[in-house]
Amino acid sequence: ELQALIIPIILFVPVWFRFWAPELLMKWDGRDRCIYIPFHGWDRTYFEENSAKIDQWVVHELAHATWEALGGEHETGGDGNTWRMWDEGFAHFVADEWFREFYPPGTALTEDWSEFRKEGKRKIAALVAEKGDGILAEIPTRWREFEAT
Repeated sequence: ELQALIIPIILFVPVWFRFWAPELLMKWDGRDRCIYIPFHGWDRTYFEENSAKIDQWVVHELAHATWEALGGEHETGGDGNTWRMWDEGFAHFVADEWFREFYPPGTALTEDWSEFRKEGKRKIAALVAEKGDGILAEIPTRWREFEAT
């Protein structure tokens, strides 16, 4: 039984360090921020398909950096899922809608996101439709206010 437990741990730990530890360390250790683009699943089978999506992924991650630059907070206790929904919604709206016309020809824009992310994007889109484009600069610092209404 112990041997059956050890083998998955030996296989899992290197995978975790390879894919998740860099992201966690770069985002949360207090050092200068960087843009991290995950390359999960980039084997030969999916390389061409994923290469066509990389522009959208880069803009998505840059939108997270914009959230921070505009004063948006990181998860700081409380309901972290609500914060994350607004942050991800902001990043998806910016990458999927705001910059849509600027992507080079051949860029594959995906809408295949989780319902959680889609809900955040819908909230951002509704605010932009109601209040105009300028509200995007305010959402990172006022998301709690918008969530309460």
